[in-house]
Parts: sequence; structure tokens; C-alpha cells
Amino acid sequence: IDLDTFEFSTFVSKFNEMKGKIHPQFQSKTCIFIPVQCIEHWLWYLKLQTENPNSTKNIELEKKTRNDAKIAMYKFKKVSNEVSNPIVELFSNNLDINFLESRSESFRHFNKQVNDFIISQ
Repeated sequence: IDLDTFEFSTFVSKFNEMKGKIHPQFQSKTCIFIPVQCIEHWLWYLKLQTENPNSTKNIELEKKTRNDAKIAMYKFKKVSNEVSNPIVELFSNNLDINFLESRSESFRHFNKQVNDFIISQ
């Protein structure tokens, strides 16, 4: 759920509705929430890596606005899932975790939290 298009109270009711549709064996499992803005910036890093594979320049994209990320990724500020999903799939299929960790402070923090959680289980 992209919170840009939902009020928080609507999000909570939508989340509870979706949770009710999860198979019972998975209802007590962990849910990970990642702001769409983070995902778009991480994808932007991957896009730059794909377009400039030999570049060693470290551009800090996370200080750029969400609209900048959307335009860089999809060419538009507002984009339908029909347009965005294939682009997201293209860059997420070749996810280079080491590259993202080296470029993105937010991804490095997220990845550390996930790894710490997995290790603690």
C-alpha cells in the first residue's frame, strides 16, 4: 500500500482487511513495511548502475525528492501499476545487494535490520 494514496486510518483498515485474507498458517508471521519512497530510490540506484556499469561515482540520490525518483524511474510523477510494475521487475530481478549497500544509507540500514532479525530468530 502506498501511503501517498491512503490516509493512515484507511491504511490500518485496509491492512486489517488484507491480513484477514492471509492463509491462517501465515497470519502470525512477520510483516515488513518498506516506504515506497525508499524502494523507488533503491531502484533508481540500480537503474544508474545498469545504465553506467563502469561508473564509480557515488551519487547520493536519497536527498532527492520522491518526484525526482518517480520521473527518473518512470518518466512521470504519477504512474499506473501497468507502467511501473515492469520497470520495478526489470531492476529488482538483478538486485545487487552489495552495490546498494555501498551506495544507499537507507538500504544499508534496512538490510542490517533484516539480517539482525534473521540472526536473532
